[in-house]
Amino acid sequence: GGLVDAGFDVLTLANNHAGDYGRPALVETVRAVASSGIEPLGAGAHRGEAWRPVVLERAGIRVGFLAFNAIGETWRAGSRSAGAASLRMDPRTGPLDPVELRSVANRVRRLADRTDVTIVLPHWGDQYTHEPVPDQRLVGARLLEAGATVVVGGHPHWVQDVQRHKSRFVVHSLGNFVFDMDFMRETQEGFILDLTFREGDLVDAQPTPYVIGPDFAPRLVTGAEARAILDDIDGVDLLP
Repeated sequence: GGLVDAGFDVLTLANNHAGDYGRPALVETVRAVASSGIEPLGAGAHRGEAWRPVVLERAGIRVGFLAFNAIGETWRAGSRSAGAASLRMDPRTGPLDPVELRSVANRVRRLADRTDVTIVLPHWGDQYTHEPVPDQRLVGARLLEAGATVVVGGHPHWVQDVQRHKSRFVVHSLGNFVFDMDFMRETQEGFILDLTFREGDLVDAQPTPYVIGPDFAPRLVTGAEARAILDDIDGVDLLP
């Protein structure tokens, strides 16, 4: 399929539309992704499966992934019911639940203890704005403190700025990627995050801007188009 051909290894399903066609369809989607050879993440037939991290080894580096949905709409995975890994937080499912946040931080900590690189993928935030809500900054900081190397968010449909913490950072939103939102410039912009690791250390992080064309597929941009997107994420220097 297209995602396999494009080189995807991991696919997060922790989002507010994963359950649009019902629980059986959600589970079928998880199984279809797994059978394709791509590792599904963030949703499953029960809470344990939804929160199960993915660990891949590439060039001797163990990379761990964990994902959750904070927007709602898709059911919260239960002990015996399908859904997404979920965290209650503003703006959609708040107020922020400190017990749940502590649980997520503990999951990140345990994953970081057995991997060289830990990437957390939250589905969060407010739509159609470049500015993260306060809960994103608070939760992002907690995830980094718990051991996340990088936190990479989605949902706002616009790119959002970068939050730095020592040699680690939170990208609050990459923007849309393959999407049919052609009613404003910002919903047609995004960037690919290229990360380079050496022996488990993050040594380079480069945003590669793109614009979604009339065929709803992204195309890389340069010059003024690229600068406009990079300005919205606070520049090109992601690492301190």
